[in-house]
Amino acid sequence: MTVVVGRISGPRVAIASDTLLTAPGGLALPFQNGVIKSCMLPGELCVSFANSPETAGRAFREFAERFPAGASYREVVAFFERSSLDTGNDYLVAFANPARLIKVVDGKRVQSLSKTQWIGDQKAYARFRGCELRQQPNAAQGRAINAVLFAGDMPNSPASDLFSAMRHVVADRSISTAGGFVAVVTNFDNGC
Repeated sequence: MTVVVGRISGPRVAIASDTLLTAPGGLALPFQNGVIKSCMLPGELCVSFANSPETAGRAFREFAERFPAGASYREVVAFFERSSLDTGNDYLVAFANPARLIKVVDGKRVQSLSKTQWIGDQKAYARFRGCELRQQPNAAQGRAINAVLFAGDMPNSPASDLFSAMRHVVADRSISTAGGFVAVVTNFDNGC
């Protein structure tokens, strides 16, 4: 399983995820078998997945071949709804310009007004929210100080906020469905 959380803040969209993979039956695979669960695709698009990296990889390749210059919003959503239905994967689709975040589960887009969306394991997401709201103790207390610099990122960055909570989920050994390390993706204005 996994946990992937995305958030929109103004013109920015950010996604944070773990890298753990589990075998059928829920047994965690070794750390070195983990994968980054987000893929940059043509058209200022980043798509993250929960479930099978093999079928997600095939869907990402098919999308890039079919839409080498990107696709319309409607085409993107329809493509990943169909892929979700065919593969059982859940997707978090992030559009960079304008910033949009779409959750696709069981072959259907999940309508929501929330600026935060997630896919993956409910227990891991609940732990994420607890860390974010500071309702649960940090898993890394008493350990070496960890620091990540989001140079050039805006104040109150969604990327920094998501990383800050996700690192505790990944470090929490009681959450068997999330682990490995934290991967963060965010859009930046290139100044043009």
